[in-house]
Amino acid sequence: QMMCNDGPNVDGCSTPSYCVDDMTPGNDGAVCPGNCPITCGADTMHCDGGYDSNGCKMPDSCSAPEYDMNGNACPGVCPMTCPEGQMMCNDGPNVDGCSTPSYCVDDMTPGNDGAVCPGNCPITCGADAYHCDGGYDSMTGCKIPDSCLALEYDMNGNACPGVCPMNTCPEGQMMCNDGATEFGCPTPSYCVDASGPVVDGIECPAFCPVMCPPEHKTCPTTGPVDSCPHPDTCVPADVACP
Repeated sequence: QMMCNDGPNVDGCSTPSYCVDDMTPGNDGAVCPGNCPITCGADTMHCDGGYDSNGCKMPDSCSAPEYDMNGNACPGVCPMTCPEGQMMCNDGPNVDGCSTPSYCVDDMTPGNDGAVCPGNCPITCGADAYHCDGGYDSMTGCKIPDSCLALEYDMNGNACPGVCPMNTCPEGQMMCNDGATEFGCPTPSYCVDASGPVVDGIECPAFCPVMCPPEHKTCPTTGPVDSCPHPDTCVPADVACP
């Protein structure tokens, strides 16, 4: 056995010591070290240590108090551990600045054709950002981590619509983007066929659509009838197309 003591009482007097087992049984014959009980002060919170993967009791602890941005006491949040095969996630402080409880998610998830994918913690975006879903990897089927993107503002100081990045296009397609709007906000990307028409047995290159600046217009580029098409061009609106 081992000796434990709870420290002075509320009046500052010593308390009697006592004995507890210095070894306890765990899972499958595991031998676990003993733990003395703990007594937390009036300004702290008692946190249960739980049990590890061997079934051994983890030491309890005392959590110091936290206060929010207004000086009010936060709800107590104890530390935690995750079981084997999981990982710990936390959403960060709440709107008042208090800690939030952690939680566990799978550290590996199944993908396509037997692929093993790493786990991802959910994310929480602030008021000045927007949430973007990461989607899934087209080859492995693994979840791509989500992200938070900061808000952008147009030339008039208005918030732009949130535009999340496009990670990949399906096989056989390519990514295009039309640039900024007339007010300076980004536009979403999109996918088009990555292969052009076949002319005389030759596969022609593909092109993204051409977006012309204000006061310009799009003109087709002409060439021999039996040749591959070419990208359109931009000319001023008051100029005839060549």
